Amino acid sequence: MTKRSGLAMALCSIAALTAMILTGCNPVGDFHDLVEGGNEALLKEDMAFRQLKSSAPARGEAAISDLSGWVGTLNNLKTVMSTANEKLSGKAAQKIRASQAVQTALSRFKSGIDEVLGRSYADAGLKLVPPWRMGDAQAIAMQVPNTLKAIGSYYQAIFSATNPYAGRSFTIDVQQDEAILDTYQGCVEKVEMAARGQAKSNYCVNAARAACGHQIDLGCVQGKMMGALANNICPDVKTFDFTIPANEPFNPNAHINGGTEELKEWKYGRIVTEPNPDRNVATFCPGQFNPEAKAVMSSMSCYGYGPKVRIYGYNQDRHVQIEIEGVKHANDPRKDVKVNMYAEGRYVGQHVIRPDYGWNNNVYTFMITESAFQYNSMVRLEFLDMVDVDVTDQATGQLRHKTAHWVVDAQIKGEDVPFLTKKEVRLTKYMPNAWVGGIVRSCAAQAPVLK
Repeated sequence: MTKRSGLAMALCSIAALTAMILTGCNPVGDFHDLVEGGNEALLKEDMAFRQLKSSAPARGEAAISDLSGWVGTLNNLKTVMSTANEKLSGKAAQKIRASQAVQTALSRFKSGIDEVLGRSYADAGLKLVPPWRMGDAQAIAMQVPNTLKAIGSYYQAIFSATNPYAGRSFTIDVQQDEAILDTYQGCVEKVEMAARGQAKSNYCVNAARAACGHQIDLGCVQGKMMGALANNICPDVKTFDFTIPANEPFNPNAHINGGTEELKEWKYGRIVTEPNPDRNVATFCPGQFNPEAKAVMSSMSCYGYGPKVRIYGYNQDRHVQIEIEGVKHANDPRKDVKVNMYAEGRYVGQHVIRPDYGWNNNVYTFMITESAFQYNSMVRLEFLDMVDVDVTDQATGQLRHKTAHWVVDAQIKGEDVPFLTKKEVRLTKYMPNAWVGGIVRSCAAQAPVLK
């Protein structure tokens, strides 16, 4: 093969690849897959329609669910038709239609669409819809004519044939069940009658409004409520204990839902202190070695082992607390560790951490009192000869072991408040009854409740 012919083939390959990117990898194959997917969607639509015809004459809510499921399969078919129409409106339409495999799939797809558009929908009407679900059923049924008309609108463009079902009406009838009883209001009324002698009977009624359903055994509700009220009062009385900031007045209305709850009483308790969950503290541990500084710099990504430094915000005297945990001399754990302290770049002294003195649960604590710290003040700690590190020798490029300083730089972000002063509050309120809901749910009807 000559160089010229090889170059020509390469250019042809690039041109072919560009065309595939612009028009799709395989427009014929893609369209064929789309139509085969439509044939699968037709099978699911047929199954859903058969299920709807089976449940449509029956009493209850199952037919509404089946109607919704069938409408979903119709929407899938509409999507397939819309996509097929779009693909056949493009530049590859002639090539797509020339494929025998596509024509075979389209023929099968057309037969299925003919069946969908040509069938009788009289048997799909819902005969006994509960009155409390009529709105839902009608809204779903109203989608059917528009969806089927949309499917038919693509018929000629896709199948190159006149739609024989154009102009058909695809109405799904929805009829209310006139014999079934909606028990919701009766359930609320039975609870109200049983609780009428109580001063706060509205709490039982509010609970019933939340729990009552449309098919409840009303005799069961009344009997169980009468029995329960012999040992219960209508509101649930519950007491809540919590704390608020000591300098903040308590507003009980902020803890009462005015629509369903009522205040019984409240009072203050003790003054207490609680740990501050937002205490301003930063934790540091050894990080990477800095050759220019000849020191190990600090990192805030710490693990459960190794030395740590905790630096708190300034206190009421504008001093800063330092905690040093797990620090040991690198060469000899029995030797002291010296740490130099700096505040705002000014040397303010040195602390000596002795392994046998000054430790509290392996934490050495002290205050920096030589400076009045402000917001964003800087603190630096320089530990002398205590961290083992591996560094790269600049001359040989080899790793070697050495002992280096550890430097901690921290910016003070605010005042440190270790404990918060709080006052206790005890609040008691009337609430809707949990036990009323339990009674109502236990009385759900096992068979349709008729008028």
